Order: sequence, then structure tokens, then C-alpha cells
Amino acid sequence: MKNKLIIFFIFLSFSLYSANDTLRVMQYNLLNYGNYTSYCTVGNNNIEDKDENLITIIDYVRPDIFSVNEINENSYYHQHLLDAVLNINGINYYQKAQETNIAGSTIVNMLYYNSDKLGLSSQDVIETDIRDINLYRLFYKPQNAYPISDTIFLNCITAHLKSGNTSSSREQRANMTLAVMNYISDNNFDGNNIFMGDLNVYYSSEEAYQNLTENSPNEIKFYDPINAPGNWHSNSSYSFVHTQSTHLTSNGCSAGGGMDDRFDFILLSEKMINFQENIGFISGTYTSLGQDGLHFNQSINDPQNNSAPEYVIEAIYNMSDHLPVYIDLLIEPNEISPHFEFAGGNPAMPIWTIYLSEGTIDGENLQADDEIAIFDNDILVGAFILDEILSPENQWDNNLIAWSELTNGQGYSPGDSYSIKCWDASEVVEVSNFEIEFFNPYGDAYSGNVFPEGDGQYSISSLAFNSVNTQTIILNSGYQIISSNLIPPNPDLLYILENNLNSKLDFVRNSNGLMLRKIGPNWVNGIGDWITSEAYLFRMNDSDLLTIEGNNIDPQTPIQLNEGYQFVAYLPSNSMNALTAFQTILNENLKFIRNSSGNMILKIGPNWVNGIGDAKPKEGYLIRMNLDDVLVYPFNK
Repeated sequence: MKNKLIIFFIFLSFSLYSANDTLRVMQYNLLNYGNYTSYCTVGNNNIEDKDENLITIIDYVRPDIFSVNEINENSYYHQHLLDAVLNINGINYYQKAQETNIAGSTIVNMLYYNSDKLGLSSQDVIETDIRDINLYRLFYKPQNAYPISDTIFLNCITAHLKSGNTSSSREQRANMTLAVMNYISDNNFDGNNIFMGDLNVYYSSEEAYQNLTENSPNEIKFYDPINAPGNWHSNSSYSFVHTQSTHLTSNGCSAGGGMDDRFDFILLSEKMINFQENIGFISGTYTSLGQDGLHFNQSINDPQNNSAPEYVIEAIYNMSDHLPVYIDLLIEPNEISPHFEFAGGNPAMPIWTIYLSEGTIDGENLQADDEIAIFDNDILVGAFILDEILSPENQWDNNLIAWSELTNGQGYSPGDSYSIKCWDASEVVEVSNFEIEFFNPYGDAYSGNVFPEGDGQYSISSLAFNSVNTQTIILNSGYQIISSNLIPPNPDLLYILENNLNSKLDFVRNSNGLMLRKIGPNWVNGIGDWITSEAYLFRMNDSDLLTIEGNNIDPQTPIQLNEGYQFVAYLPSNSMNALTAFQTILNENLKFIRNSSGNMILKIGPNWVNGIGDAKPKEGYLIRMNLDDVLVYPFNK
């Protein structure tokens, strides 16, 4: 009963959770974190001291995305920061990206993220001679299961540009940002883009900064959320935006001189500034932590700084010579219905829980927003929406529950065979071919091929889906109109009918009167390709079987109907009353619909009379139109 009460609570939580969410993004130059040099030593740059200071800052800001510069190239320190600073004191949700160092620098970038809210879809390196510039493509994990949102991606670019105020340094910085903008343009990354890091620019007129903010098309260039261009270096008019140095006097590792440069930035793409693609900047949240505008050319802790608690100011002073910069983002997902519209189950009745250790389609991992559903015959008895790639490490967080009683009726019956389907959200295709493998590490997991008896049964399994479905159609002697709801990978009619090009087949005809038939010793294809939305008239000398392989077409694909006669495919996978199936064209534009047996839907007086009965998969229909119209089959699961 305890497990079922927990599940019931979760279902209630889904219905109460707000669809909107926020993300906090922080950028920080950690000043040679784990990197000891002749000037940054164990004495003035001790990693244990830095950890304590960074813990204080992280605890105060609590970012969902944490972008860092100047971390030692050795992966040990990347993992150390994750384990000793981020995932402590009961927090375990931070994950990190993969280390890169193509440029061979002693200090590199890294990105950490809240895995409860975000997943890492991919990452890439924009190569430069100075240091790697890293691009991390994150995706948002919806915080409510029903309804879900389309996948929202966020591209985070982290850079540490060449330091120095010489013409050579400025040119190198310009080359680095030009490489970034070329990459964005070449890869069509014109969506939700963040560019952040220690840019080491002294003026907004620098070419490196202009490349980012002015010298590129609007759809890919970046914008300063606080719109503060100018000559930042050693200019008290810009004291409110300076981020370096936190020290008036150098301790040997940190730079001195006090707060007089704006080196650290978070820049946003136009779509984020204008909130065009589900993620937008929350005005007023751009914060250079510790900057009160009153410490120009001074240390941030002298005189007293009231912009944050004193212990935080001291941690910032001791941690680095840069200030951390952070912003808040608002996420507003587009709410949509899941593909498998599961009504919900009764937690007081028996359930079967399937923990998912892996899920693939055609050998590729299922992704966030893909769906898995379990059926007892045609009854949907459970559904699950992924928010991450399935693995043995996260199997206990990803489970498909089959319910013996639904909120709207009967669920599964013990002893019945089950079927499992998946919805590939990116390809917009439903796949029903599956293989399931069970694991039983503890000796008590269920591994049968029918729904289990009793309550509390559980399984651990991996699922492999194959998107290539097979449909077998009986071709009877004589005339018949046939169709398929599969999209064959090779649509050439000669290829599809390869095993039927024999004496049993007389001809195949399409709506335009074009034919595939044997002329002399050769089969001549006057039709060309098989079009899934069309049906075909077969004339058989003897019975045969036609097998078609392919992916399922969306059953609600609109079919253009033109004035006159045409053969039309039936796309749904289930039979349904023909008046229901063709309801979108039951108007004055339609003359009649006829099946292979000559039965018809015809208007007699004021009423449409159904002489066909049920419209069925694999059958095609001859439709006579008075005027053009569009047929869309109803949503029917």
C-alpha cells in the first residue's frame, strides 16, 4: 500500500504543478582552480580554501547552469568540483559536461547543470589557437508530466578570450569571436543561445565584442541584457558593471588594481531577449554578485559592501579576482497533449511496475519527450513520457506502470498478452514492433509474457523498438481496392511488388488510370512510386499475398481530394464506422464513397446512408467528389 500511496501522490502533484519554470545561469572565472603555477601556489591559491569559498557562493546563488573558466585541464579537478562543492549537503542533482582541451591549454572551461531540470543533449568545441570555446546543447526537462511541452533547447557557449590590452591580444580575441559567429551561422544555431565567459574586452567598440553584438545578422547576434555599452576600462561611470579585480592589492595570484574592468559577461540571443522560443530573460535579474557600484578601484570588501551578506562578499574576495555574474530565465513551455492519452489508473487496485533500464528505436536511444505505452489488446493501460535517456543508472526513476483498473473503466486482465508501443516525438511516428528483455538481479522480478496475477509485481527490463513495420494484405482473385498505412523506404512500385510480379497479377491501376502491367516479357511500371495516401485497384488472376514494410504514416495526414474520381487510402490502424471515418467530407462536396465490394456511402434525402459498415485497414476506397475537399481521419487510439 505504501508504494501505491506514493504513486497516487505523484499523480496529484502532476495536476497541481505550474507549467512555467525558471532557470538561474551563473558564469564565473574561478582563477586557476586546481592550477598551481609560479605565482598561484598552494599558499595563495589552495584548493581546499577555494572549495569553502565556492560552496558559500553556490549556496547563496544556487544556479541551475554553472559555467566556469580557469579550471585545471586535468579531469580530476572537474570531478572534484562536482563532488566536493556542488553535490554536497543532501544535493545530488548536479552533473557536468565532458572535458575538452584541443588547444592544449593549462586552464579550460566546464559547465555544470541541474539534472533535475536539464539534460545535456550534445556538446561541441569551437576550436581556436588560444583555448577551446565550448558549446553545450541542453534540453529542458518539463517539471509536469501531463500535459508535456515540446522539447526546449538551450545552447550555452562558454569562452575565455585572450587576455591583454595590446593590438595583438585584441586581434586574437577578435579571431576567437569571429570563429564563434561563423560556427553559429554555419550550423543554423539561431535559437536560444547564451554566450558567456571572461571576454577580457576593455571597450564595447573592440572588434571581438562587435563581432558578437553588431557585425552579424540580427537572428544570430548577441545582446547585452543590461544594454551597457561603453569604454568600461578604468572608467568610474561604469563602476556598476565592473567585474574585475576584487583585490586592490594582489596576493601574488589574483590581479590587483581594484574594480575597474568589465571582463565577465552573459550575452543573449535576440530570441531570448524577445522571448520568442519559450525561454526569456527576466528583466532586472542580471547580477554581478558583489558589485554595488561603490568600489571603483578598490577591493570589494573595503569599505563595507552591503550588496550581499558579509560572509558572501568575503567568499567572493577570497575565491577569485573576478565577480560571478548570473541571470534568471523564465521558461514557458508550449503545452500539448501526449500522444498516448492515458486516462489514469486506480492506485487501490493491482498494478504492475516495469522499471526501464534501456529503450531504443532502431538501435538509437529513445530521447526526452518520447513516449512508451502498454496495451491489453486495444486498451491503453499505462503510459510513460521520457525526460532523459534510459540507463541502468536511472532505471528506478523511469518506470512504466500498467493498471488493472483505469479511472474510466477496466484496465489489464491478468493472463492477457500485452503489447508495448512507443512514440518517436522527433520523427512523429508511432512504433509497435518491440522486443523486451527482462533482468532479475534480486530473484523476485516478474518476467512473463502476459499480465501478471496479484498486486505489487515488478520487472526490470530493456525495450528495443523497430520502426520498420510489416503489413500483409490478402489479394483475392478479381478486382479490389487496397491501401497501406506504411511509408515504404523504397516506394518504387516494382520494388514493393517484387514478389507479386507473376502470373497471379493482371494489373495495378491508380486514380489517374496509369498502370503497372506486363507487356511482353517485362513488367512495365507506368505508375511510378507507391504513395501511402493513395489506394490502388488490383486485378488478380489468382489469390496472392502482398507484404509491405515501412514506417507508420500519421493517420491524421490530410488527403487532398479533387473533383472527380480517385482511389483513397485508409490510414488509421483501427477499424471504425465509415461515417465516423469520413466525417470531414460528409457535405455537399461529396457524391459517394465505394469499397471493393461495391457497397457505398451515399446521401439519400437529407441523410448519409452507410452501406459500407466499418472502414478497415488495408482497404482502399473509390471516392467521387463534386468539388475539391480535404479528408482528415479522426483521432482514434
